[in-house]
Amino acid sequence: MKELGREFKEGRSDCLASFKRSEASNLHAEVFLEELQYVLNEEVLEKLVVHPQGMNPRVKGGDILFLERGYVYGMGETLELGLARNSLYHELPEFLFHPLSLHKPGMSPQELVTAIKRNKEQTEASKRFFVPFDTAFFRERVKIHQRYLRLFSRKDKDGALSHLVDAIVEHPELQLTAHERYKLFLCLLTAEHYKEDLGRIAELLSIVLGLKVELSLIPHRITECPYDALGGMTLGYSSGISGDFFAELDDLSLRIVYQDEIPEYTHVRRDLSNITAILGFVLHSGRGIHTSYTKTGNDSLQLGDRRLGYDTQL
Repeated sequence: MKELGREFKEGRSDCLASFKRSEASNLHAEVFLEELQYVLNEEVLEKLVVHPQGMNPRVKGGDILFLERGYVYGMGETLELGLARNSLYHELPEFLFHPLSLHKPGMSPQELVTAIKRNKEQTEASKRFFVPFDTAFFRERVKIHQRYLRLFSRKDKDGALSHLVDAIVEHPELQLTAHERYKLFLCLLTAEHYKEDLGRIAELLSIVLGLKVELSLIPHRITECPYDALGGMTLGYSSGISGDFFAELDDLSLRIVYQDEIPEYTHVRRDLSNITAILGFVLHSGRGIHTSYTKTGNDSLQLGDRRLGYDTQL
């Protein structure tokens, strides 16, 4: 296809016909034009002139009927695109352009043939009249389609997608880059697969933040006695057996495992804040979160073979 685009730039008129004969001709017209612009490596939308031929030719093929070069006074060289779609002419009532009946009393066969030919000429003239309007509408449809195709592309940094991502993943504790927000947004599209699944949540944190995080559930121990003072209690309601007891919902233990060395505390604090905020999307809000961090390395101590603080930590 790149070779085809180079031939077009060199002025070979048969390259458009070759592109028309390719598999791209089976695509919808809007996608077909996007592929053509990719092949040619240039924008041709402003040079485009659309010729809708009605829905009847669709039984013979797809959207695209012909693709050729043309020339329009005031526009210069154009790209003529024939479509198997209705134009404004086809959508308007027929009596606006043609008589209700071609046959008149006393007409000879020759006069009837002449009337039919004149009616066909009127049809083609009416189609040509609406070509600028059909072209304008088609260009707008192409622009809408391009925005749809490029919604998830990196070209839309300041467009609808960036505003959508900011609105969905907005959180006061999140301090993510634009790319990290984008990755979090994509993961949250399937948030139901991550909810309460610690293994998948660890994968999510690795994808979004690039961190190795160890997650585990630990019992939630309640040490403060919730009962009233002696003499003001009701047995079974505001009094019971004293001592520690466990809640029904476990807490989450979170540990970041840094590679080789632990960064500055401000960086660690930001990572912990981001992780806690992300967990809010996929964990039960009633779980307590206990955070810690460490680094990979040799944690063992063998006298005579290791040095404390250099290659060994307590």
